[in-house]
Amino acid sequence: MSKTLEISDEQLEERMQKIKPLIRFATRKTQSSEKLIQDSEGDLYFIADVGPNVPFTIEPTNPTRLADEVNPIPYKILETVHFGGSGVTFRPTNSQVLSQIPEEDLERCVAFETVYVGFLKGSRDHVAETRLYEQK
Repeated sequence: MSKTLEISDEQLEERMQKIKPLIRFATRKTQSSEKLIQDSEGDLYFIADVGPNVPFTIEPTNPTRLADEVNPIPYKILETVHFGGSGVTFRPTNSQVLSQIPEEDLERCVAFETVYVGFLKGSRDHVAETRLYEQK
């Protein structure tokens, strides 16, 4: 399981500029319209930027564009720990994820997807599967 690394605000900002969160969305059609909704079986989308300590998976999450330049098959999967939140709701932040990406992945990784797994045993902290993606 990954552990949060001690990184400076400058290092976090550099990582936020290069490595972006992805969320899966699918198109839902009704008789009168189409709209994108979060769907674990959907396509990968970049989302609107949020601050380093703002949960990026909480609605309303706004997809900005399809992540078609990202290889849709993750090259690496990490287990990440996510602290805080209400204890019940999973609320990952950029700083939590980006601080757990190993140094050796910083050149390769351009995006990540974080999927909830459950609680860390004996804790109110959450565990997630964080999938790392590279450019096509």
